[in-house]
Amino acid sequence: WSSACALPIYAGADAFAPLVEEEEIDLVRQLSGYGEVVELAARELEPHRLVFWLQELAANLHRFYNRHRVLGDENPARVGARLALLDLVRRTIAAGLGLLGVSAPERM
Repeated sequence: WSSACALPIYAGADAFAPLVEEEEIDLVRQLSGYGEVVELAARELEPHRLVFWLQELAANLHRFYNRHRVLGDENPARVGARLALLDLVRRTIAAGLGLLGVSAPERM
């Protein structure tokens, strides 16, 4: 159970320091609530809470991706931070879908 709730650890908060755009902060803020959502969904036997949260995460990711460049950004530190953020979102969605018994495709 706890390993399904755990998110990967990166080099520290400094790795995400270049993330200052509203959409980036929204993603980070939402990701920080993953464990709480999983715990609440399990405790209340309401898996739809996790489903809705994952849908909101995907919508926030879509909003970020439409407004900001990742690989084409001129700041290498920001590129690295954004790639780490995208990887964290990817892993979180995969973990959430795994808890729901849904397989996640490798590519879309």
